[in-house]
Amino acid sequence: MDDLIYILFVSVFVPILLMAGLIEKKAREPITFVLIGIFVSVFAAEVNGLLSELLPMSRYEVTVVVTPITEELFKALDRFIVK
Repeated sequence: MDDLIYILFVSVFVPILLMAGLIEKKAREPITFVLIGIFVSVFAAEVNGLLSELLPMSRYEVTVVVTPITEELFKALDRFIVK
């Protein structure tokens, strides 16, 4: 069941990535941000899993306190990378 997130990631990410080469140039930027968002969500899920093991907090506390902060920080990074 742990691999389900990776199966979903590949089954959504790869077709959109392949489609990105076929669409008009002005539509590529929004598609790029969608792809970055999909990747960041999987990356943030892994980081949050590691943080829940490392921090001396319950899983509920990590979910409520830590997870939103890490996800928003990762989502903000794409604004600095893609210009």
